Amino acid sequence: MLENKLKKRIEKLEHKKIIFAALHRGGSSVFDDIVLHIIKLKYLGKIDIKKSNSNLTSILEEVSDQPSFCFRVDTLENEKVSNQKKIELIEKFFFNYYSMYRVSTDLPVLVMEEFIKTKNTKVVLLIRDVRDCMCSGYYSFNLLHGNGLEDANQKNDYLSGIDRYVLDKMVPKYNEALKVINRIKENPENQIFRYEDMIKNPKSFVAKICEIIDLQEDRYELAWNLLSRLFDYQNISYDETKHMRQVFPGNYKKELKETSIITVNNAFQAYLEEYGYL
Repeated sequence: MLENKLKKRIEKLEHKKIIFAALHRGGSSVFDDIVLHIIKLKYLGKIDIKKSNSNLTSILEEVSDQPSFCFRVDTLENEKVSNQKKIELIEKFFFNYYSMYRVSTDLPVLVMEEFIKTKNTKVVLLIRDVRDCMCSGYYSFNLLHGNGLEDANQKNDYLSGIDRYVLDKMVPKYNEALKVINRIKENPENQIFRYEDMIKNPKSFVAKICEIIDLQEDRYELAWNLLSRLFDYQNISYDETKHMRQVFPGNYKKELKETSIITVNNAFQAYLEEYGYL
């Protein structure tokens, strides 16, 4: 098993590492940009930042001796990639000082749990109302991922409608994600932020990430000047074929039937109540 082969390697992690984690369709791309630019500012070019975008060749590029940053390793989801190759990918990237992780999609849950248990790992997690995540997933996974509507399965899923897709496909997926979130929150040193608070007060959120990465305080304003463009929502028009279809909380109320909302609320009641969504 991949997880067993990695367990001892993870236990021997000697340097302090930070994993910036986010729910899939939970603002992870914006979170990536924020973290990436702040790290660039901190190291002023002394850090080797790799952006994989699921490109195996790019992932396997040599990393420098400087503190390194893993962007994402979606290739771990690819069944055609051997376990040995996956181990190599994890060793090259996830054992570096910083890494980005989309909860339940980039790493097997058991591998992530092993990282969470190590004393040298800190997790900074961005969560979102899972009802909005799942509605976003309906459009993203069927229209933008893979071959889109040219793929028969994706087309069938899309044509089944958002309510059926959310209940049949998204609820099980996000239940798996919550297993990881529950493990993350067990450690009081880990930090959890809400997407909704990031949208409401982005400058404060950026400052908190600057503090976590230990950016020099006199560079906080520069970081915000670089990143404020990410929060310019005036030019965003609703388009279900775009990665950023819409950004505002509560969209699920327009997308799902009342009966579906009740079912989802029951499925995720504990999570929704704990983080102020109910």
